[in-house]
Amino acid sequence: MYFGASELFLGREAAARETFEALLLEDRLYEPDPLSFPQNVLELFIDTRAALRERLNKNAEEEAKAAAARRQKEAAEKKAAAERVALLERLAGEERVTETHSRVVAALPFGIGQFQNGEKTLGAVFLGSQAAFVVGSAITFPLYFDALSRRNAEFQAGDPQKKTAVYQARAQNLYVTNVGFVAAFAITAGLGIFQAEYNFVPEKSFTRKRPLPPTVGVVPVVYPTGGGATVGGTF
Repeated sequence: MYFGASELFLGREAAARETFEALLLEDRLYEPDPLSFPQNVLELFIDTRAALRERLNKNAEEEAKAAAARRQKEAAEKKAAAERVALLERLAGEERVTETHSRVVAALPFGIGQFQNGEKTLGAVFLGSQAAFVVGSAITFPLYFDALSRRNAEFQAGDPQKKTAVYQARAQNLYVTNVGFVAAFAITAGLGIFQAEYNFVPEKSFTRKRPLPPTVGVVPVVYPTGGGATVGGTF
């Protein structure tokens, strides 16, 4: 502004106008101090600004568009960075695990082979039925021997044959029931093993979560030393 005023004082009005144009193109909102410059300098500055108004407005529009484009680009970059971080966190928080199955495990009763193959419903059926047969067999087995013991005691005591026959019939029924439970367990266990081996799944892959390491922040610290300074960091 002072340089343009000096040119005007020396009679170089065109040069002063060019100087004011350069000033306004650099800072379109510049306002000279009215107490620091004479009237003719201020008038030339105002005339120059009026002549450049259309160009200044165009520059202002271009600056606004550039700023909007810059903000939009920054927002897009931030969004892309956030999505990338989220993707990396998701990938880092998961691991692919392959579980190898065994034919030996498939040959076990109680639906273990079905559970290994991923057939949970069928495995639960075999588990429940076979467990019930084992429990029934475990209950009837001591009852059978108890009935035999009572029969023998009644027989040795010389009690009526009728009472001895009752215990004999009870022992016979318990024996048949126990054998039925054992046979049912053997049949269902065989069917379960056959089904598990026939539909054997060699391996199963699945994704499971794993914990992410905690975020560690580093703060730069400058340590003064005898010959200068050392840059370090704290966590």
